[in-house]
Amino acid sequence: MKRLSLILLALSSATSQAREVAEVTGYEPWPEEAIEAFESLPLQVGGRVMPASTFARFQLLALRAMASITITSGGEKVKIPATAWLMDSMFRPELAKRLPLFLVDNTDLLITLGVDDLGKRRDRFSYQHIEPGLERLRSLASQYEGIAKKDRSQEQDHLVGLRDNVVRFEQIAGLFAWAGQTIEVDFGIVPGLGTQIAGEMSVSRLLPVLMLIQETGAGGAGMEQAELVRVSNLLERKMNAAAQVRMIPPFEKDLEDWLPPGGLMFLAVLGRLDNPIEAFELIKRMEEMATARPGAGFLEALEAFKEEIVTRAKERGEYADIPTEVTYNRVQFFGQAKVWFVLLFLVLALTWLAPASRFGRWASTGAAWATLFPLGMLIVGIVFRSFIRHQAAPIHSLYDTILFITAFGVFLFLMIEWMTRRGVALALAPALGALGMFVASRYEVIDGADTMPQLQAVLDTSFWLWTHVTIINIGYTAGLGAGFVATVYLVCKFFAPTKLNREFFRTLTRMVYGIICFGLLFSLVGTVLGGIWANDSWGRFWGWDPKENGALMIVLWQLAILHARLGGFIKDTLVNIWAMVGAIIVIFSWWHVNQLGVGLHSYGFTSGIQRGLMLSYGFALIVIGLGVWVWMREKE
Repeated sequence: MKRLSLILLALSSATSQAREVAEVTGYEPWPEEAIEAFESLPLQVGGRVMPASTFARFQLLALRAMASITITSGGEKVKIPATAWLMDSMFRPELAKRLPLFLVDNTDLLITLGVDDLGKRRDRFSYQHIEPGLERLRSLASQYEGIAKKDRSQEQDHLVGLRDNVVRFEQIAGLFAWAGQTIEVDFGIVPGLGTQIAGEMSVSRLLPVLMLIQETGAGGAGMEQAELVRVSNLLERKMNAAAQVRMIPPFEKDLEDWLPPGGLMFLAVLGRLDNPIEAFELIKRMEEMATARPGAGFLEALEAFKEEIVTRAKERGEYADIPTEVTYNRVQFFGQAKVWFVLLFLVLALTWLAPASRFGRWASTGAAWATLFPLGMLIVGIVFRSFIRHQAAPIHSLYDTILFITAFGVFLFLMIEWMTRRGVALALAPALGALGMFVASRYEVIDGADTMPQLQAVLDTSFWLWTHVTIINIGYTAGLGAGFVATVYLVCKFFAPTKLNREFFRTLTRMVYGIICFGLLFSLVGTVLGGIWANDSWGRFWGWDPKENGALMIVLWQLAILHARLGGFIKDTLVNIWAMVGAIIVIFSWWHVNQLGVGLHSYGFTSGIQRGLMLSYGFALIVIGLGVWVWMREKE
């Protein structure tokens, strides 16, 4: 036992060295009440109004591949959640530049940029660390971005991605850079005021003056035109830096796009607002919020600004879903479901050591009931997403399909276990749940974008999303489920052909056959409904689009399996081998056709998943190879 403890301690030490926590001196955490107030601040991103917590999470995932940052400060470990990081970046940019933010998969890139790689192969580096190489990074990325993505080398692609992430951070960090700064002016006597305007002025004080000059005309008594141009150019640069995150509802109700702080300042100066006084008051509130430090002063300024924004958002009917989405972000339904699925699968795996024992029976029964809990968490999370999108259908994006297929797959295996009582489907239920949740979390990291985006107009049809999309994904679930059971059959047949009785293998084949029959019904109906939708949207029922071809291949292959089985052309082993081929076809139709970049269904392209697809195909082909070996052995 002592030896085991030493080994575990050594492994723990090695892990801590591999994941060294960065030291950031002088970091002052934000008060919890300030984080809670800020996370429900509404922002508009990609045409959708979302809480700041959602925006923060996906920005940090895109930059860091993690939803939080862990540092040490003053000898204490500090975990910075995504919302607190966004607050640091907006209101304490100089501090945020010292946080380990940018994931660099190959630190040779830093050497290319003339930056110290700290002797690591893969790590997260601060903006401050890579700042000396930014000029070269921008120069190289500008050259490489003109090369088609498929033709770039891995290093070129990573440099372009790093440049994009740097720009993403700079846009956030520059949002309130104008606040707290002053501009020295010397306008002389301004017409309309009758007083001399000269000296250091904050932006919130300078804007009304410029608006008045705009209204009365430049070049009045004592005022130099060159000075006006100089000040305007300085202010314009500050407004451009603050022109990224849309956080101001438009003052005109008929406009859809929200305004960034710089956009509001620009319109106010030009006098293009019906009530510029309100705009100047809002700009002053932003300045107070951005210049306050963590503590009561910041919270008061934030709440005053937030009250104005929320009031305007409510008047436009764009705030009702924000509290629901904040709760969804806090609970983390899918993260909790992933943990439970993994734990339940491990418990079931332990029962395999003594399946006939009292522990085995009790643990199996308990796991069967306990699997309902993470399944319920998954379903509730899907329902939350539907309500956030105004009670829409459960599937809107590729990310939604992962959640739906995982939930329905777990339910399907639990129903099969209830009917067969063999224990196989019971073990596959949490295994599929854990795998699905890992894929979902990995997709968030790779995509690094909102998983509830605005749909293309042609797709935003509630009836077809509820019918065609839901039904075709049930068909996908069945095809993959048959592949899961077939994997168990072929692996067990290869490694333990004599230790398991023949009835066990026959039961597995019956499961595969039944799931394929079930899947064929939904795949066929879903494909036909898709053609009707295509005819309604595009004026043709069928156009040999890659997505349509993939759906047709699923139907034809499942028909082939059933006919060959009924005709006696294939027996148990070949049925399972063909089911694995069917799983490959489902993966191709579900994901790969979206990566082709052609056809009317290419809207779901996601950069970075090609490796995952190849791994999936590789695993399936290995299992098929084992099956072919078994089939040839049986023929002897």
